Amino acid sequence: MKNERMRYISITAAILLVFVLLMLLFSNRSGDFSAMEAQDGVLDATSADFSSAVYEIDGEWMFYPEVLGSGAELDAAQPGERNESIPYGSYRLKIHAQPKQYLTLGGYSFDYSTRVLVNGSEVLEIGKVGASAAESEPRIDYMLIPIYTGEDGTVEVVCQYANFVHREGGGLTQMHLSTAENIDRMRRSRNLYSLVLGGSLCLFGMYFLLFVVFQGEIKYVFLAVICVLLGLRDQNFYVLHLLPANYNWAVAYRFLVLMITLQPCFLLLLLQSLYEKLAKPIVVRCYAALYAVLAAAHFILPTQDIAPLSKIGYYLSTPFFLYLVVQLIRRFWRIRRFERDDVLVLLGYLLLFGSNVYEAVFGRIVTTITRHGAAPPYLLVFVFLIAGAISLKINRREQELSESRRQREVLTQLNRLKSEFLHQMAHELKTPLTVMSGYAQLTDWQLGTGAVGASAHEHMQTISSEAQRLSALVSRLIDLANGGSPDIEMGVIDAAQLLSGAADVCRPMLEKKHNRLESDSGDGIALWGNPEMLLQVLINLTVNANRHTENGVIAYRITDEGERVCLRVSDTGSGIAPDLLPHIFEKGCSGGGGSGIGLTICADAMKIHHGSLEVEHTDADGTVFRLELPKKPLKTQGENDCGR
Repeated sequence: MKNERMRYISITAAILLVFVLLMLLFSNRSGDFSAMEAQDGVLDATSADFSSAVYEIDGEWMFYPEVLGSGAELDAAQPGERNESIPYGSYRLKIHAQPKQYLTLGGYSFDYSTRVLVNGSEVLEIGKVGASAAESEPRIDYMLIPIYTGEDGTVEVVCQYANFVHREGGGLTQMHLSTAENIDRMRRSRNLYSLVLGGSLCLFGMYFLLFVVFQGEIKYVFLAVICVLLGLRDQNFYVLHLLPANYNWAVAYRFLVLMITLQPCFLLLLLQSLYEKLAKPIVVRCYAALYAVLAAAHFILPTQDIAPLSKIGYYLSTPFFLYLVVQLIRRFWRIRRFERDDVLVLLGYLLLFGSNVYEAVFGRIVTTITRHGAAPPYLLVFVFLIAGAISLKINRREQELSESRRQREVLTQLNRLKSEFLHQMAHELKTPLTVMSGYAQLTDWQLGTGAVGASAHEHMQTISSEAQRLSALVSRLIDLANGGSPDIEMGVIDAAQLLSGAADVCRPMLEKKHNRLESDSGDGIALWGNPEMLLQVLINLTVNANRHTENGVIAYRITDEGERVCLRVSDTGSGIAPDLLPHIFEKGCSGGGGSGIGLTICADAMKIHHGSLEVEHTDADGTVFRLELPKKPLKTQGENDCGR
């Protein structure tokens, strides 16, 4: 719990740090300006110090509607109020400054073509300014207007504009006045801002597209498109740095408005993709189809009519946005859980939503917002937040898939172990049943032929003994089925009793193949182990030897070797094939006729006893299995129990 809390604190601190750094980087992108107020088209700059300061010109220029002139022509004309419906006109500003100063007036050109005259002389023209659409050609750029104050310190600046391509335009832009060096420094600062911000967002877009290619995540498609849209929202980057010098204004303008229109669409589609099954597919398809029609209209309608399409996009997105909000509330109410990626998504969208609302409210009031947009600086934080959220979602999904795969592997392993256990248990149950059946058939034959003797009593004792062993196996199976653990009791075993017991069990089986069993007495030899398990080992080895021997001899030989007892089970059968020999103790390995589990059981039993089992010799004349067992416990009883 403490580690989880620390992770949340670390993530929050990292987000705040990134936000602060980005705001410090971009908040002062234009520099510090001193305000200078123009009144009735006159700017008094006589007391201004242009050595280091840049002045932002506020107030009103004198406006002359539908007049393209300067000097005496404007003196003779009647000033008027600026109106969006006026297609062309002139702005005049008289600047009073200290004599003999070289200054520069900097700012964006008027929408959508501009001609500038200083003291009646044309100094630059962006596009073509005329009194009709045929005489005009739209173009926008950044203006650097050189000014020399002359002997009397008075300068007349006239900016003529023409707008026949848009219902709105021709408005006064934000202008700055200072020396050429200061204006150039300000412009380079803005260019750096545009290149870093716009370029970074576009690079992020391409970077996220790589995730789409290599990971197939549709979320990154929407995030990549949003990065590009917001990166190109800055007209300084889009127009001045990205487009070629001879670009087609109409095409560039249509794409600019389209990018603004598409922003809310892809932001909402991204939100929908972050939460699978959040919105019904039919709702998403209808919204996307309507937006596709809206996007197509940008290239069908005349340029005068496409600006309102971006507003229509916001109106169209509002119902879908409210629908997604309701679905999100229902989702979180249902699951009653808020993951870390959900926090990042919420913070990102609140930040971007706030910046877009700010841009929508002040975009027509503040020129820098109109040109640059308010959202792009905050989008870098948004990108970090959403990319982090997507990464967390993918990691969580991978963990869930990994956990699911692990559970499937565990189930598969359990099924395999269950099958092996049943196979092994069936093998152990089969042996006493085989012995009981063999002795029962032998006794039945003796009864039928009247050859009943003292051996019949021994046969019945063997059947009873195997029945008891079978009952013990069944009881152990029931305990395991009820969740108990196998109880393997170790103790001192009389070797003579172990060998005679195995011989009694196996002789009827051997007689069917005319094999003879020879066994050492084992008198005076004791070993340490579990009698039932070691009896099963001897029986399994004998069954295996009998399977590959006919009209031969199977022998038990036991020797005392100090701390250990060596027991050999030999036969005169066909031997073990060389290619099979390295694998005979593996599950499923069989030389023919067997289940492939008997020798595996023997090897496992010897490991439990801290003993060993190996093939000492094998050839065409027979095989010898060598078992080594301790004569006393190698561990304390408590340790031995733990080892089981």
